[in-house]
Amino acid sequence: MKRCALHLLCGCLLLVAAAGCTGTRTGEELPPIEIPPQPEGPVLLADVEDFDPSLYPEDPPPPPPPIEHEVPVELMESRADAGVVLTIDGFRVQIYSSIDQQEALRRERSAHGWLDAQIPDSLHAGLQGPPSPVYNIYQQPYYRVRLGNFETREEAEIALTQIKRRFSRAFVVPDQVRIVRGGKPE
Repeated sequence: MKRCALHLLCGCLLLVAAAGCTGTRTGEELPPIEIPPQPEGPVLLADVEDFDPSLYPEDPPPPPPPIEHEVPVELMESRADAGVVLTIDGFRVQIYSSIDQQEALRRERSAHGWLDAQIPDSLHAGLQGPPSPVYNIYQQPYYRVRLGNFETREEAEIALTQIKRRFSRAFVVPDQVRIVRGGKPE
């Protein structure tokens, strides 16, 4: 009985294998595929288009009415943070550094006088006040006199060219600065 079942199983497997090996018959050719002839020269859209523009008016539709909303103008014009005072990592121009407190105070007064004497429109925005952007900063053991509130080094470098006319040894330094968004630096 076992042998009969085994013969039957082998016969079925042979039948399946033989069926899988069949394919198209060789020697027979498939009918050729006919390709329609292509027109010579450019194809005009009018020859193949069935769109009739006369069915549509020539005037475009009127524009939609403006959208009305209750969003404040400051938000619509990206001025929501106008007037906000921030302390950020920025740059200043250092004009003096020494352990002599009295000399640092004299240099600070000199810087105030120089800034006050300048025509306000000729000053870079980071040098305009009020209050006057002159800082006498003590970091042990030095007193440092610095000018300006600049967000970027590039802004500080532009102002440096103007400051060097009066303070020839000035240079740009990183510092915590106070700026007013949407307005002039504080």
